[in-house]
Amino acid sequence: MTEVELVGGVEKRELVLVDHDPGWAATYAGHERRISAALGAAAVQVEHIGSTSVPGLAAKPIIDVLVTVGDVTAEEDYLDPLLEAGYVLRVREPGHRLVRTPERDANVHVMGAGDPLVEAYLLFRDRLRADPDDRALYERTKRALVEQDWPDTNAYADAKTDVVAAILARARQARLSDQTAAGKYDRLWERLLEYLDEWASVREVADGIEVTFEQPPGVTRTVEVVVTESEWDDYITTIFGTGDPRATVLRRRLLAMPPDATFLVYDGTYEWEQSATRELPADDARPDPEPGGSWVVTDADGRIAGRSTDIVDEEG
Repeated sequence: MTEVELVGGVEKRELVLVDHDPGWAATYAGHERRISAALGAAAVQVEHIGSTSVPGLAAKPIIDVLVTVGDVTAEEDYLDPLLEAGYVLRVREPGHRLVRTPERDANVHVMGAGDPLVEAYLLFRDRLRADPDDRALYERTKRALVEQDWPDTNAYADAKTDVVAAILARARQARLSDQTAAGKYDRLWERLLEYLDEWASVREVADGIEVTFEQPPGVTRTVEVVVTESEWDDYITTIFGTGDPRATVLRRRLLAMPPDATFLVYDGTYEWEQSATRELPADDARPDPEPGGSWVVTDADGRIAGRSTDIVDEEG
């Protein structure tokens, strides 16, 4: 298939945006159940997409549903069941079929699993859900466009292409940054676990590490270090630019803990607090920090790129 087939021809419809309706989620859920019952295992994925899937975003009151199947050209696997479930065929084009309700208040997009457009639909939806600035930009764009006269809804959709492409580009860059950061956290965390494992028994727990070691010799004790992977990354790269010196400091703090303290809690300001619970002790129980200090700046590889020393005026 190389052409677009519009069943019923070009339609000119009034374009109206309304404020987000929380009930759209329930309406989508009804369609999801209906589609899943009709297609069974043939439906690889069913997702709510489009503006009605984004809380807080004004939209045309038309629910958009994305369904992926193993082979979109094998219409016998999905088209007849969808038609029998009450939907009607509207669009047949390469890689895409669209059925909708007779009332035209829901569109069901059928695409092949693995189609790059599927990833784009979901990434765009998730970006609008997460980023208020891009959500506001998209709404402003839509409100400006609905004031114009369009031959059909496809022309209106095409007019949003540049804005959609820009939002998608930011979404992909943000995802790449998140993945890069996650990989960095993983590597630094693994180094910490390897270091601790050289002299203790370690086990990962929720938001921390359980460390079992002998102190004093012959006496086994267990301390839970309360710190997340991202906090550990911040701690070691901001202070020293490498994990090893900080891991050594952590070991010294563990070995110096009194018997009644079973938790060592990272306080978010590059210090560790001994505690009898997973929570930080009360502020008045913490010792005042000594004056002075230093900081370093690290590059992307964790190497120290600059250093500064704070000078304390003891005369005030």
